[in-house]
Amino acid sequence: MTWWMWPIIIVGVLFVLAALERSVREIVRTLVQAPAQALAILQETSRRAAGTTWLQFQSAFRAATEGASWPGWPIIGTVVYFIIFLLALASDLGVLLLTLEAMGLIRISTYLRSLQGFLDLGMLTTLALLVSGAFFGLLSLDLLGITPFGVLWARAPRWFQHILRGTALGGVLFLLILFTSMGLWRFLRVAPPEVLRWIGPQIVLPLEGWTQLFLFIGLPLLMIVLTVLSGWSLGWMAALLWALLLFMMTIPTGLTAVLMFLTLHILDRLSVALDALLRSLAGAGRWLAHLVGAPLWLVLKLLVGIWNWLVSFDWLRKSLHLGSLDPSLPDRFAVWWETLFSGLWAREPEEEEILPSEREGIPQEPSMPGPIPGGSAPSPNSEGFLEPEDRTLRS
Repeated sequence: MTWWMWPIIIVGVLFVLAALERSVREIVRTLVQAPAQALAILQETSRRAAGTTWLQFQSAFRAATEGASWPGWPIIGTVVYFIIFLLALASDLGVLLLTLEAMGLIRISTYLRSLQGFLDLGMLTTLALLVSGAFFGLLSLDLLGITPFGVLWARAPRWFQHILRGTALGGVLFLLILFTSMGLWRFLRVAPPEVLRWIGPQIVLPLEGWTQLFLFIGLPLLMIVLTVLSGWSLGWMAALLWALLLFMMTIPTGLTAVLMFLTLHILDRLSVALDALLRSLAGAGRWLAHLVGAPLWLVLKLLVGIWNWLVSFDWLRKSLHLGSLDPSLPDRFAVWWETLFSGLWAREPEEEEILPSEREGIPQEPSMPGPIPGGSAPSPNSEGFLEPEDRTLRS
C-alpha cells in the first residue's frame, strides 16, 4: 500500500464516522457494556460469596475462641496440646511395637529399625516421662487458672471437670513418686556398700521392685490416659481448621469481587474515553465535510451551468437527444451533504427507562382543579376573561 493511500483512508474513515456517529457510538457502547454486564453479575456473586464466608468465618472463630480474654490463647493452647498429643502417640507407638515384638507377635521391619532412636527403649521411655510431666503439669495449671489455656477445658461438663482435676492431681503425684523412686534407686546403685548395709536389704529390695513396677506398669497406663486427654485438643483443632478454611475461602472470593469492581471501573472509563474519541473524530469528519462541501457545490454548480449552456443549442440537443438539468440540483446536493454529515441518518440513542420502583418515587405534577361535579363551568366575559367567583355570604 503506497503512502498516498493512507490520507484517503483516514479521510474516508472520518467521513464515515461523521455520517454514522450515533450508530457507531451505540455499537461501541454495546460492545463495552456486554462484557460489563457479565462482569457485574460475577462481581455481585463474588461479593455475596465473600460476605457469606466472612460471616461464617467470624461465627466459627468466635465459637472456637469463646470465653477467652484474648482470641490467641485458645489457638496457642490447641497447638501446644496437639503437639503433646503427637509426641505421646509416637512414644506409645514405639513402646507398643517393641512390646509386641518381645512377645513374638510381630516382626519389626528393617526400615523401622533403620530409624535412629525411634525404636530405642531408653529414648522412648525418656520421651514418655518428659511428655507426661509437661502434660499433667500444664493441665493442672490450666485447671487452677494460672495459665491462660484453661478455656480449652471450660466447655467440659461439671462432672468431667472434677474428673479432670482428680486425674491431673493423680498424674502429678504419680510422677513425683516415680521420679523420687527413680532418684533413690539411682542413689542406691552408686552408693557405697557401707551405706547399703546401714539402710538394710529390707528397704533396698522393695524400693527397686516398686520403682520397676511404677516404671514398667504405671507409666504405660499414665501414657494411655495422657493420650486420651490430649486428644481433647483435636476437637478444637478441627474448629480452628474449619475457621481457617472459611478464611481461605473468603480471600479468593473477596479478591475476585475487588478485581471485578476495578475491571468494571476501567470499562466504564474506557467507554467514556471511546465515546469522547468518537465524538472528536466525528467532529473532525464533519469539519472536513463542511470544508469539502463548498468546493463540491461550486464544482457541481459550474457543471450544471455548463451542461445547461451546452444543451441550449438546438442542433446539439436534437442530435444527441440531451435534456437540461435542474438548476436547483447543486442546492439540493448541498442540503443532502449537510444532512448526511449531521448524523441525521443514524438512530437517536434511546432514553434510559425508569424502573417501576423509581417511577413510584417520582412525585406527580399537581393538576388544575376541574369544575365541581354537578355544577356548570364559569363563562367568560365580553373581554374573554373569566369572571371572579362571587363569594358574598347570602342570608
